[in-house]
Order: sequence, then C-alpha cells, then structure tokens
Amino acid sequence: MGSVEMVMTYAIIYASVLAAFLIVLYVFLAIGLFCMAKTEGKRAPFLAWIPIANVFLFGSIADSVIRRRKGRGFCFSILLTLLFVTAAATLYFFGWWGMIAAGLFLIGAYAALGFIYSDYASDAFPLYMVLSIILVPVMPFVLFLSRRDVPSGLRSGSDAEAPDLSASMEMPGDNWGGSDFTAGGF
Repeated sequence: MGSVEMVMTYAIIYASVLAAFLIVLYVFLAIGLFCMAKTEGKRAPFLAWIPIANVFLFGSIADSVIRRRKGRGFCFSILLTLLFVTAAATLYFFGWWGMIAAGLFLIGAYAALGFIYSDYASDAFPLYMVLSIILVPVMPFVLFLSRRDVPSGLRSGSDAEAPDLSASMEMPGDNWGGSDFTAGGF
C-alpha cells in the first residue's frame, strides 16, 4: 500500500467519523428543540428536524421565554434566521468577510441560548452557558438534557410564574399559531 492510498484511507476514515459525529449532534439538537417546542406550545415542532427552519424554531423558543418574562418578545426567530442565511451566503460569496456575519449570528445565538438556559435549566445556567461557549459541541447535548425540564416561567407555585399574555400583541414568527400541544415527547 502506497503512501497516497494510506493517506486517502485515513482521510475517508476521518471524514466518516466526523460525519457520524455531526449526525449525532444534529439528532440530539433536533430532539431537544422538538421537545422544547412542544412544551412551549409551538404548532410546528417538526421544524426542529429541518435545516434553517430549526434556527427559526430555536429563536422562537427564546422569544417565548422572553415574552413570559417581560411581556413582549424580541423576534429572535427572524433575527437569527436572517443572520444565519446572511452568514452562509457571505461566507460562500465573500469568503473571510462572511466571518463578520457569522460572528454576529453567534452573538445572537448565544444570547438566545442564554434566555433558553436561564428558563429551562436555571440551576445550572452558568455552567451550561460556559460549556456551550467553550465546547460548542456540548450545546446540543445540553438542550437534549433540558428538554423535559419545566421552564421556570411555567412552574406552578413559582415566584417566576408566567403572566397571562393571551391578550398581548403577537410578534411575527413567535408561536406559529397557538398553543395546542400535548405534554410528553421523547
């Protein structure tokens, strides 16, 4: 076996292991987002499995958390989706200039993640946030682990009980039409 064949063999093995790892990350992320979307009463939790649409759903979950706390949303769903698409397009067409857009997307994504962690995993929020920033592949696993937690804003008898926002103004992309869900999930 020549050196070229050996290098190609190692490259194929490395690419296969990397692809398998990325698929595992994607599945854990999708299951976590799917269950959180069901908990939040999103009408289309299946968006967790669709690329780019899962970014929208991720932002929509953060919007729900913010709305529960402050009575108004921030439109993370639209902002993160636009930043993600812009980052991907500028990275493809403009190379290194796209890093600016990617950086802006990461800042927005970590801000949204902070809101989600603070509501779903309030006890371990600092740890989860630091781990997700330093070790990015940890984030899908943390979302997966937090999927069954009851958000602090929805716990009965809690000091942080969610206000009744049924009459509040709907924000674009917030709820995808209501809160018809059944508890349960994965």
